[in-house]
Amino acid sequence: MNLEEKIFTKLFMNKVAVIEKREISDNVFHLKLEGSIQFHKILPGQHLRILLFPNQKGRLRDRVRTYSIWKYQQEKNIGTVDIAVCAHTHGPGSQWAKQIDINNHVLISNPLGKFTLNNSKKKHVFIGDISALAHFYNFLQHLVSEHSLQGVIYGDDKNKLFSDFDGSRPFIFYESSSKLNMLLLDYCRNLAIDKDTMIYIGGEGEICVLLHKFLVKERKVSRRQLKVKPFWMINKTGLE
Repeated sequence: MNLEEKIFTKLFMNKVAVIEKREISDNVFHLKLEGSIQFHKILPGQHLRILLFPNQKGRLRDRVRTYSIWKYQQEKNIGTVDIAVCAHTHGPGSQWAKQIDINNHVLISNPLGKFTLNNSKKKHVFIGDISALAHFYNFLQHLVSEHSLQGVIYGDDKNKLFSDFDGSRPFIFYESSSKLNMLLLDYCRNLAIDKDTMIYIGGEGEICVLLHKFLVKERKVSRRQLKVKPFWMINKTGLE
């Protein structure tokens, strides 16, 4: 383990084992991680950093990837974390998801991030691509019957969608095309938004920026009612 890895491990990491691995849709893998971890202050919507391929040469930042916590459970001193990894590219995260196997050990950080649920609002709108789906499902696990929800997931193939743990698929789907931006803007244009509405936007960076700008400038939505997180950008790697 090189110096960078030693520093990163000491400051942030916990050792867990892969106890389940399933391909839940086309090149999307569900991994369940288990270990002697206790995340006492975890917030709905936080993520983990994972060190891929330890003890290998190369820049550390090229082997650290961020994945949303789909579900977290604690029983005494043992914690389990579920994540969904989209392996649609040839990047290190995709390679890792395809190669990792049951009983392999993984180094993970404590929960991080501010793209979290604001459950003081009664209406919740979710807009994102498949990379944000597990993140949104985690939000839904913490909503109650008094909350209303709606949303849209976009992507190039509906077969890449996967269900939440209860089998539900609550979001409508828009297929990627030359008209996608127009369809998403129309969706935002027709939303019934009041002061009790919270909107979460995740996925491809340029679309996140487009929708945020439209909602603030055209729909006059308060920035306090918007949470936006680009999960990736075209032709860029390593984005959290």
